[in-house]
Amino acid sequence: MEYTRLCISVPQAGHMLGISRGLAYRMAREGAIPTLRFGKRMVVPKWVVERMISESVNFNPTPAGGNTAGGDGAGDDDGGVDISGAPLRKKSMQKIK
Repeated sequence: MEYTRLCISVPQAGHMLGISRGLAYRMAREGAIPTLRFGKRMVVPKWVVERMISESVNFNPTPAGGNTAGGDGAGDDDGGVDISGAPLRKKSMQKIK
């Protein structure tokens, strides 16, 4: 009898999301990645990861011209967010003298 696993490990979920093992565990502890606990074992329902990916509204592709900074690029907010929803900020560009 063949079966499909319904849950995956936290590191496997991190791999699917493209994040490190440590970040995946931190997000699981903070509740950003929903988990189920079986004793000491923590697993992630596979559908949760698939839904996180499919419902991602924070996709910020590079514009056709390749300019991601907008304006002069000096301290601009690039409008993206990280996986936890916190806004990303570009570091100020400093001229080299």
